[in-house]
Amino acid sequence: FTAMVLIASHSLYLRRKSADLDGADGEALTASMPNVPLMSVLRDHWRGLLGAGLYCAMLNGIRNTWMVALPLRGHHIGLSKLGIGASVAWYRACDATVTTIAAGHIMDKYGLKAAAIPSMLLMGIAFSLLSVVKGSWSLAAVALVFGVGNGFCGGILNAFATGLAPKNARTQFLGLWKTVTSIGGICVPPFFGMVSDASNLDLAGYFASGAALCTLLWAVFVVQDVSKEAPPDSEVPQREQISVSLAHNPSPA
Repeated sequence: FTAMVLIASHSLYLRRKSADLDGADGEALTASMPNVPLMSVLRDHWRGLLGAGLYCAMLNGIRNTWMVALPLRGHHIGLSKLGIGASVAWYRACDATVTTIAAGHIMDKYGLKAAAIPSMLLMGIAFSLLSVVKGSWSLAAVALVFGVGNGFCGGILNAFATGLAPKNARTQFLGLWKTVTSIGGICVPPFFGMVSDASNLDLAGYFASGAALCTLLWAVFVVQDVSKEAPPDSEVPQREQISVSLAHNPSPA
């Protein structure tokens, strides 16, 4: 649904531009933004959507599941509503701090996989430790571990998306990317709840830890790091070429 909305908005934008601009300049600008069919984008870029896209989908699922598991564990060990809220706030503070200090530096200097692999390892460990939490201090320590892990990969979904998006079909690709990466956040938390209902919260934590381990292996063996793949200097987007051309050769009044 998200992909369809983005593509429809893109098409309306192109029609409005072509209606407002007359002559060769308008035709050139419209031609510089081709309306590439969605299935064509899917056919040409399915490897990126399957590799990095599936990793990011599972990352979304692990993150959303944590926001279910942490309050449930707090309730299970007898924390008050204030205590549960404070544990979530503590996790968010750790996450934001690590993202601000380290995430961008790690991804820029060492690549996206250098952030993706240790972050998923730490999140998997946090889910395993969550199953043995018995008090508020141990819950805070586990929240710290998950916050650090999640902070390491802060912004990695957007980094993968911008690195993989083709220049001639960015809108279509980003729509597909959003749809693919949302699947994990939709599917994994209900599975966590189903396992918890069928057995107990401890086993559900180990289930989430196993999912994180599988995602880690996928990142190691399947995902390709796109951050170090710089485009050739000769590749200049068509829109920029036309803008420069129009600036140096304005149409006569």
